[in-house]
Order: sequence, then structure tokens, then C-alpha cells
Amino acid sequence: MCAGLPFGSDVGGDIANIVDVRVGTHDGYDRVVFEFEAPPGQPTAIPEHRIREAELPLVETPAGTEMALAGEHFLHLTLLGGTRLTADFEETYEGPLRFEPGFPQLRGLAEAGDFEATADWYIGLADEPCLRVVLLTDPARLVIDLRHT
Repeated sequence: MCAGLPFGSDVGGDIANIVDVRVGTHDGYDRVVFEFEAPPGQPTAIPEHRIREAELPLVETPAGTEMALAGEHFLHLTLLGGTRLTADFEETYEGPLRFEPGFPQLRGLAEAGDFEATADWYIGLADEPCLRVVLLTDPARLVIDLRHT
């Protein structure tokens, strides 16, 4: 079953630090996973998030600089309260900010910006999007499955 776009969830806490970003391919779908950790004193939470279709040109936030990403169709993921920076501007995720795996559906994933505790990411797809979004706990994760066409 494909989630309708735009897709969003207001589930989540005030701030959730990104601690890992992973991509993978499986039989019938590709997967994007964002893993989160709550700052000290806050409950572990997945941030409020929005996924919508994006059109070219893709732009970095907040600068507005155009960016390239592999794919024919694009999604824009906004993590409201999701960030890879602590309140003291320390990195909670130091892994790649760009993936170009060339999977059957997932062609690219890139951060477009992390500004004022809001992270923007673009997802590049081979074909029209058909996705399933799952929220998992222990650890807190936002999982986006992208069906192969």
C-alpha cells in the first residue's frame, strides 16, 4: 500500500537528534532509515516530519543554492525538530550527508540543510513514488520504504 503524498506526522517531541542515517535494498523495496536520540531530559522521540514531492531545481536550505541529486522523481523530507546538532552545536551524526546507491528505486539521498533544528533531505527516485512510512522505537527510527516498480 502506498502512502498518499504529501505525507506527514505530528508525532514527536521538541527536538530529536539524528544519530544515524542508513540506506538499503531488499526484495521489492529500498529503505531509508533515520535514527534519533532525544537530548538529555527529553523523552526519546521521532520528530514531526513531512514528505512531499519535489520538483527541480532542488535547493539547499536556507541558502537557496541549487543542488544536484541522482533520480528522475524526487521527494522532500522535512524533519521539524530533527537535527544533527546539539544545543551546543556539537555533531550527533558525523556520517555521510549524501548517498548515491543506485538501487532499483532509491537513486540518491542528500541533506539539503540543517538549520534552526529543522533538517531537510531530498530523496531521488528512479520512478514515481510508492512509499510506506513506519515509526519504530528502541531505538527511535523513521523508516521510509520505497517500492520497486
